[in-house]
Amino acid sequence: MVFEGDFNTGAYASWGPTVANRVPVHASGPYVVPNYRAIGRAIHSNGPTSGAFRGFGVPQAAILQETLYDELALKLGQDRLAFRKLNAMRDGAVTATGQLLEAGVGIVECLEALEAPWQEALLAAAAFNEAESGPLRQGVGVASCWYGCGKHLAAPIPRPSRSESPRWARSCCTRALRTSVKAPTRSSPRSVPTPWACRSAASD
Repeated sequence: MVFEGDFNTGAYASWGPTVANRVPVHASGPYVVPNYRAIGRAIHSNGPTSGAFRGFGVPQAAILQETLYDELALKLGQDRLAFRKLNAMRDGAVTATGQLLEAGVGIVECLEALEAPWQEALLAAAAFNEAESGPLRQGVGVASCWYGCGKHLAAPIPRPSRSESPRWARSCCTRALRTSVKAPTRSSPRSVPTPWACRSAASD
């Protein structure tokens, strides 16, 4: 999987470097991805300062990654839920950044709990679409997401600052274990969320 994410962080770094760090770490989703390359870039512009809005770019990356998994499942002729279950992480899995998940990985159980309602929803949507002669159609979707919490002292996360070093402006997904960010205090300037421009592709 190859992921690249560029976003406009405005005239100041603010939370841009943090977002550029977190997104590549999370873009693989809660799945086993043995071949993975991800780059996040916070690009300065003459616009107003921007930053994270309770998600640090992870939801946008999840939408892109889950869309890619839908396309892969359809090309393979597999059920989309079954495809996710097949590739989901389990206890003992190693993430794309090299973190060993020894215990507590519950994504498979979550997906298994969806199997019965998933099949019911697919049948209901198919029946509706077959009976509907107008322009309306129903569809059913499924998606997974993960979000890291905690902090690892060996992989510090940069804090917002107007004097951030440019070295944080480009971050590749080559490290970072358990990472988190410190929320701005009430006295900190409020940030304005900036949309991501992302590209993703599957590679052999």
